[in-house]
Amino acid sequence: MLIGLEPWAAAPPPKNLLQPRASAGWLLELLGSRGVQNIEASSYISVTAALVKFRVQGLRRDSGGRVVPARRILLKASRPEIAEA
Repeated sequence: MLIGLEPWAAAPPPKNLLQPRASAGWLLELLGSRGVQNIEASSYISVTAALVKFRVQGLRRDSGGRVVPARRILLKASRPEIAEA
């Protein structure tokens, strides 16, 4: 198992979003309303508002005051400059 990926092991497989489109926002809303907590985003050149909204919905604080996300995004970057952004 890869270090840092333990939360993924217990969750259902992520849903893959291949291309950012104007319609991706409604798809992320639908996935979130259906309880999908993990997505895989590929072919994105930059982070979109819809991806940010999906990620931050359901944030909470644990007993130590740390922010704990309810949703995760696995981003596949094909070029180093995209990963740095």
